[in-house]
Amino acid sequence: LLPLGTVGMVAGVVPVDDAATRPLMTALHRHLREGHRLAEAPRRARAGAGDDPVAVATGWSFVSMGAG
Repeated sequence: LLPLGTVGMVAGVVPVDDAATRPLMTALHRHLREGHRLAEAPRRARAGAGDDPVAVATGWSFVSMGAG
């Protein structure tokens, strides 16, 4: 997608738990709406995972690429 003109994207690099992905992506999009850059928003979203090992693993299963 990046060669086609997408400025940036967040992508999962391994299969993820659907239930754990929902709050992670909700938080990620909230941080983007608040004006955080694409490189910062996933980090902030991951910070909200707490001590739940599935949520932590899910958060680290996504990478951000591109500008932003």
